[in-house]
Amino acid sequence: LKGLEVECQTNGSNFKNRNIMSLLDECKKVTLQISIDATHQEYEYIRYPLKWIEFEENFDFVLKNYGFNIYVGATVGIHNIDCLPDFFAWFKTKQSEFNLHDRAFGINPVYGELSFENATEALKRVWLEKLLGVEHNWANRARLMIEHSESALNNTKWIDYLNTIDSRRKLYWRNNLPKLADTLKKTTYHYR
Repeated sequence: LKGLEVECQTNGSNFKNRNIMSLLDECKKVTLQISIDATHQEYEYIRYPLKWIEFEENFDFVLKNYGFNIYVGATVGIHNIDCLPDFFAWFKTKQSEFNLHDRAFGINPVYGELSFENATEALKRVWLEKLLGVEHNWANRARLMIEHSESALNNTKWIDYLNTIDSRRKLYWRNNLPKLADTLKKTTYHYR
């Protein structure tokens, strides 16, 4: 293993498996790309049934005990664009605590029902307004994703998708993604 370079994409939910971690620790180089998508209650909704406190304990554990290269990021779409400033603030705290590189934070677009092409122009305008004063690579990339996506005539597709998830999980997205619900209220949309 001493000559092996390993790159893993993970949700970061189980860094305490001593067998796996000891094998990775023997490798020449390990890069962990951790897809988090949001923090706190939004994380728990998006990454259901994972718990934020458990994730954060796992994250701190790997940073304290291993010298791996760590990158964190989000797959960004309608469901979590409003959460990105809080997510980045959390990252900045971890960055200073564990000396993480600034480029260790990134975002990529979501595809499917929660992609920006399923949001209305009005919804996109609210997001772009919120991102106006944010100066960082992730915000620039998010603005480009929003600006260069088609727009839907209504928000039905993504709302129906979240309602379907809610019925399966016995959740209510408007409570668990309150920033998204608030952003939607700023448009002319009326809840059914």
